[in-house]
Amino acid sequence: MMLLFSALALLLSPLPAPQQTSPAAPPAIQTPAIQAPAEKHDDKLDEVTEPTFGPSHVVLPEADLSFDLPDGIRSRTDLLARINSNSKSKSAAGKPCVQLQLYAFDAISVRRIFLYRYNGECFEQHPLTQDRVRSTSGMLLKNMLHGNGKETMASPMDYTLGTRTAGITTGNVYSQANHGILFGEAMCLPTNLDLTCMVFISSSASKVRRLAALPLTFGKDAPTAAIPEDVSRFNLLPSITFHDDKRHIEYTYPGTFAKAQPRVEAILQTNTDIAEEKDKQALHCMHSLLGADDLEDDSHSNLFVFAIDLQCSHLEPTTATLHGLIEGIGKGYKKRGGKTRKPIAYKIGARDAFLLQGQLRKGDFRGHEMELATVCTVVASDAVCWQFTSNSPEIIRALEQSPVSFDRGLGIPLVAPDLIAAPQ
Repeated sequence: MMLLFSALALLLSPLPAPQQTSPAAPPAIQTPAIQAPAEKHDDKLDEVTEPTFGPSHVVLPEADLSFDLPDGIRSRTDLLARINSNSKSKSAAGKPCVQLQLYAFDAISVRRIFLYRYNGECFEQHPLTQDRVRSTSGMLLKNMLHGNGKETMASPMDYTLGTRTAGITTGNVYSQANHGILFGEAMCLPTNLDLTCMVFISSSASKVRRLAALPLTFGKDAPTAAIPEDVSRFNLLPSITFHDDKRHIEYTYPGTFAKAQPRVEAILQTNTDIAEEKDKQALHCMHSLLGADDLEDDSHSNLFVFAIDLQCSHLEPTTATLHGLIEGIGKGYKKRGGKTRKPIAYKIGARDAFLLQGQLRKGDFRGHEMELATVCTVVASDAVCWQFTSNSPEIIRALEQSPVSFDRGLGIPLVAPDLIAAPQ
């Protein structure tokens, strides 16, 4: 048994924050159509041409809209024609149903702005209702993020932009090409007979918020932010629920966390590959269920949920096994210079569980001391554990108190409030 626990102790250290890098140019953009059909790839989009940049002051007569691009962001007019030529959907009059009217980005950092026009002539059989405005914002952002991986999306909502009712949504995705998480926010609103949509993408939620505050001018009206800060879904971000259908577990955690499962699985595989032969079998019995990072601030917060197949590990699904597991994880933290409090035995509903809390040394985390918490319980023939690390005690407390449910039952806090220790 201790062989398994010692192997896990070496592995279950906080996940390092992903390195944000800035690509020389943004990836190719797929233009979604009204009904979102799959468009065939056009080899012309892969051709290399001299860039042609548009003006920093953008004027769109059809929408009676104008605005100035933020400093450092330039539009590529040469790419517009190439991307739009790949869209085949036309109105009855032969005009494009969807046009990308602005493709602007920062060549140094990940900051991107896109503007789409949906031709009102294509709405004849599908009226432009507010439901359609709202759903289009979600579909547009989802399609753009999906090209980088498995996206996480918030539900769209309505807000007032000047005299118009707009739709807004947010999302994020772990992008291997960008070596980190991309955040996006999209808004759509009726303009004359058309639908105008804008998408803002960057490497952090705070950068997206700044981009989305871009002042827009409609006609002679006073400028107004495209997405005011008080309605930004990143400020009103809902929670996210993780579902494990195999074990019938649901865990709802703060919406500021973005999934980083590919990176987590790569770290686990690397640790397994370099492990000593006697430890490899133990690590093969471990399965990553969820990995997520909170990149909205400097807390370097990580959320990791994993399962250990007890049959594979030749262990019994008992309270004694759980206690040995949590003690083994604690010894691993202590080997790294961390300090942990005595594990607490408690129940999550009717299930036996153990809670381990403590801190990790500052030297490993850019001078910050990291709070940690690990919770383990038995689900069927598996031990399932939640591991939280952050230099913000408040985030650890929020993750501990987030609701979990088993077998489609009612959600209850993962850790009861009276068990949560005050920061030391």
